[in-house]
Amino acid sequence: MCALILELEQKNCRSMGSLNTIRVMKHFHKQFIAKARREHQHNRELARLYPDRYMSAILDGMQQSHCILSYRGNHKVYPSTTKQHITGVKQHYCWKTFYRNFQHVQGGTNLAIDILLREVYSRMEYCIANNLPFPKTLLLQIDGGSENTSKAFMALCQLLVEQGIFDCVEVNRLPVGHTHEDIDALFGIIWMNTNCKVIKTPFQWTKYARSAFRLYDYDSTGKRRRDQNREMPRFFDIHVVYDYKRWLDEMLDPNFGGYSKMELSALHFRFKRIGSNVECTYKHYAIPIRNMANNQCLFWIGLKWQLRFPI
Repeated sequence: MCALILELEQKNCRSMGSLNTIRVMKHFHKQFIAKARREHQHNRELARLYPDRYMSAILDGMQQSHCILSYRGNHKVYPSTTKQHITGVKQHYCWKTFYRNFQHVQGGTNLAIDILLREVYSRMEYCIANNLPFPKTLLLQIDGGSENTSKAFMALCQLLVEQGIFDCVEVNRLPVGHTHEDIDALFGIIWMNTNCKVIKTPFQWTKYARSAFRLYDYDSTGKRRRDQNREMPRFFDIHVVYDYKRWLDEMLDPNFGGYSKMELSALHFRFKRIGSNVECTYKHYAIPIRNMANNQCLFWIGLKWQLRFPI
């Protein structure tokens, strides 16, 4: 949308009428972005007020140029380098986790699904260890990357409800160019602590990344001291990922598709248990949620389970 407005400004802004039209488009575009961000803030507040009912999480990948090894602190680049991919997940008011994989582990949908399942399992273990109820509503914030908007990823969200892990899963994604959220602030903290250092090994990178989160506070005399109440992020390496996509693609409804293409783009999905079935609703940009039915929707999600019917 931003690119479209810029193109119109460059080519068609030759009269007051065209200028007013572009101004109106900008106004509605800003309104839409504000609503989308407010939705994410509302989800975070629900996770803070009702942690036994809502699990709010955001996941995103760190900029690839900030993850190259070996790294010489903004100086000459080494002739041969190794790429590491860093994915950050922030469970609001719970913990922050960074997952790292190297070139031998293929990224994409399988990696995104694996990380999401790891986070759900970690929350289950935490609730069991502390004798707490497991939240039955998942509020997930993602960007518009292909690994997060793939058919298999959406199918997994329905599967989590179908198997009774959650009663409701909501997936929100911001449009291209407006995906910077609170998880990017964590990446910035790491980059500020690593961009001027010489890092040759993965172990060194982890060491400097951990040290970036050694947060300090100041006492009444102005002396710096360690804040023991702030929790350090978790760091994990992923060496093996299952082929979830191949397994889920075999069960997808053939009519499911086209949900991320221009005017058909849907930025909000809700998978909710209704009796023994799973109902899917969606939003196009800022319009109200509409129930999806075979005779009134553009697409539908449905895994072809035995004794189950597509939505």
